[in-house]
Amino acid sequence: MIREITEQDILTVTNLLNEAFHKNITETQTKENFLNKQKDHNHLGYFIDDHLVGIAEVTIFSTFLGKEAVINNIVVKKEMQGKHIGSNLMKKIEEILQEKQVRKAYLLSKKERTIAHKLYEKFGYHKEEDYAFLKRFS
Repeated sequence: MIREITEQDILTVTNLLNEAFHKNITETQTKENFLNKQKDHNHLGYFIDDHLVGIAEVTIFSTFLGKEAVINNIVVKKEMQGKHIGSNLMKKIEEILQEKQVRKAYLLSKKERTIAHKLYEKFGYHKEEDYAFLKRFS
């Protein structure tokens, strides 16, 4: 079952992010970021028997040219990969984007996540040759 992440899910989300990205994110950091989310920001969770096994984030924003979106942090627990959880999260994201009449979506992924890239390509996403610039503030 896919549903919006709630505050009660924060510890499990934190553990999943730490496992996937080999980070040391605290529950407090995850909760702060979750509570500060924007109006058109969706935190989706994939649950099996009330256990969180996958997450995805999508943010929709308006530009002069129309609505656009950023898809980020599509993560599935390692032992649950290959069971169509990522595909189902992608389908749900695309339903949301079509419902909200988004004209294009940017999907962010780490270079080393090559298995995930195959999933994104299956859904019609392709690697752009445009430049992306990043500046970290904290």
